[in-house]
Amino acid sequence: MLVILYRSKTPVAVFSLPLLIGLLALPIFFYPQPPEFHFWNWQNELDQIVKNETVLNYSLTVTLISLIAHQLNNVYNRHSFYSKATFLPGFIYVFSLFTLNRFTFSPDLIAHLFMVFALGQFLKMRRQEDAKAIMFWSSFFLGIAMVFSTFSGGLVLLCWMSLVIFRPFVWRESFLVIMGFLVPLFYYMGIMFMLKGGFDFNIADPVEETEFNMDFIKATSYGVFGLIVLGSLYKYFIVMRNEVNRFRKQSMVIFHFLWISALVWFIGFKFFEHIYLGFLLPISFLVGTSFLHARRNSVINLVVIIWLIISAANVLIIR
Repeated sequence: MLVILYRSKTPVAVFSLPLLIGLLALPIFFYPQPPEFHFWNWQNELDQIVKNETVLNYSLTVTLISLIAHQLNNVYNRHSFYSKATFLPGFIYVFSLFTLNRFTFSPDLIAHLFMVFALGQFLKMRRQEDAKAIMFWSSFFLGIAMVFSTFSGGLVLLCWMSLVIFRPFVWRESFLVIMGFLVPLFYYMGIMFMLKGGFDFNIADPVEETEFNMDFIKATSYGVFGLIVLGSLYKYFIVMRNEVNRFRKQSMVIFHFLWISALVWFIGFKFFEHIYLGFLLPISFLVGTSFLHARRNSVINLVVIIWLIISAANVLIIR
């Protein structure tokens, strides 16, 4: 039922998605929200301040996730990943956050929003059209994302990869990637220096091994999510083979986004115990597309219902 509801851009889908996000965020009122590790001191302070105020935490969480989901849907529909307008990618992103028990405020959510803005810029590129403005704004948005999530800096590689996919080499376009990326960082450092008289940051000591605390329900929840992602990747490759060249190029951007984000997640988790969730953005495109092209909606709905039940058990029971 949920897949059928969000596979089309209907008034019900538009208004019900923020309501669903508000419902999934309700555990914020009933369970403690532990602070997360961030590189910069002000990020740690902001995270702690917001999570100490439950109503503020709930409001910002619902607002940011709703904006990210809405913008994901806009980018997906604007660049014709599917023949009809849909709200499914945003729904997949929301559900994935809930599955991973990250439905709470974090500066990373602000970074996700600007990463979606950057992705929308990448997908605007055309082989025969100048891309200097696109490269500047895409890297500019990634620079802002890095201010709020230091680990997002690795995504600057996606700028040059997108150029290779869509455009012949033009040195000005490649140079503007550096310029756009550095502008928000210079502003950030200037503001921090004026406010605090220095560059206030905090890097955790590396850890040799991260301890996993896995119970049966959590392992099942993550396992189901992993199987859905792997199955969706397989289906997406099948869909991609039958699509036009433009779709394939856009898909290559999404795949590069995925492996870079996965690599950043591994580095952050292994050495800093930081859970980087930028990979959920490309996953929402891949899973959403595979669900939209599924022949049997009843099977997909059953999968989503099972996914919902296990995820809810992980969040509400174990926590």
